[in-house]
Amino acid sequence: MTSENDTLIVVTADHGHVLAFGGYSERGNPILGKTFFHAADDKPYTTLTYGNGPGYQGVYNNTGADPEDITTREDLENVDTSDPNYRQQSSVPRSSETHSGEDVIVMANGPMAHLFYGVQEQSYVAHAMAYASCVGENKMHCNRP
Repeated sequence: MTSENDTLIVVTADHGHVLAFGGYSERGNPILGKTFFHAADDKPYTTLTYGNGPGYQGVYNNTGADPEDITTREDLENVDTSDPNYRQQSSVPRSSETHSGEDVIVMANGPMAHLFYGVQEQSYVAHAMAYASCVGENKMHCNRP
């Protein structure tokens, strides 16, 4: 519905979340499924895990963090992790999950899209958008035929 010759579209996010992908899942494994491997406590774990949130289940004894010291972690062997009511496990107990400090993607298409590349500080995005839309300083390029 727009022309990439005269319309710049920039898409990004204001933050990421503490959701991690892991577990060496094989190709075709459901993203909400379990890995084919077991953890050190000999229980399966999910492909997705939150760094914090309400899905925390682990409790360590005071003897250390050896696998034998984990007293509670749900055994997912017979759990349907794709059930809409299933709560993904998390590493740190919180009533809700938090934002992360990870980089977020910036995608652009149209005139001046080349300005949005690689890893940049978040303030760069605003400056690049101002430059591309001829707002503020540095407008020398705006009057070119």
